[in-house]
Amino acid sequence: EGPEEIGDEGDLEVLPKVTLDDVPNAGWEFPLEVDRGNIFTHSCFTNQVVDASLMFDLGKVAVEDLPYVRLLAAVLPEVGCGGRSYTETLDHMLLYTADVGAGVGLHPQADNPDLLRPALAIEGKALRRNMDHLFPLFNDMISSPDLKDRARMEELLMQHLSSMENGLVHNAMRYAINQAGRGISPAGAIYSQWYGLDYLEAMRKAAKNIDGTIERLVALADQLLGAGEAELVLGCDGEMKSEILGMLPT
Repeated sequence: EGPEEIGDEGDLEVLPKVTLDDVPNAGWEFPLEVDRGNIFTHSCFTNQVVDASLMFDLGKVAVEDLPYVRLLAAVLPEVGCGGRSYTETLDHMLLYTADVGAGVGLHPQADNPDLLRPALAIEGKALRRNMDHLFPLFNDMISSPDLKDRARMEELLMQHLSSMENGLVHNAMRYAINQAGRGISPAGAIYSQWYGLDYLEAMRKAAKNIDGTIERLVALADQLLGAGEAELVLGCDGEMKSEILGMLPT
């Protein structure tokens, strides 16, 4: 016998019904809370997970250093820190945290898109029971990244460059867009230094001078991460925020 056909005998009244009248006109508001001048929180339900970002301002970085800022963000989660090797650091991340990484962004302002706040962000997540591992890990990444491990740095740089070289044809349109926009606005010029052909060419040069690249990254890390001027952005509920504020230095 074939499968039983579905008829019209079912009671459609058991199905949930939602109309436009059930949808509120105004969206939910999550007010921004500011603590200690540089800790920002949108308190909301996160199912016992904290989402944290440390933002470092890039306003004083020279133009010629912009490609190396992105390279620093790329290698920062991949090297050892806090006296651990890179494999031990990776094991620690996998055991206690999630999505730990770093990146760069321009952050145009909502009231003036021409006003940019370029920043390097170190980001990560952790369950509530593991919060006491996430923030010390952030501190280790900031204060003691092992950027002088030449073998590891050479391996990471070659992997990074190889990935870009292999994706050159696949990402041709993206490179063309970046190249076209680099002379139109400051944002376009910076994006080309981070994601365009300017960045690719800078990485080719960096790969030919590993020792010089390491020196440059160490100097940038001291300049950007060692200054102690960072903003912490949290996504968590109010109780978790109170716990986090209690474990952070004042």
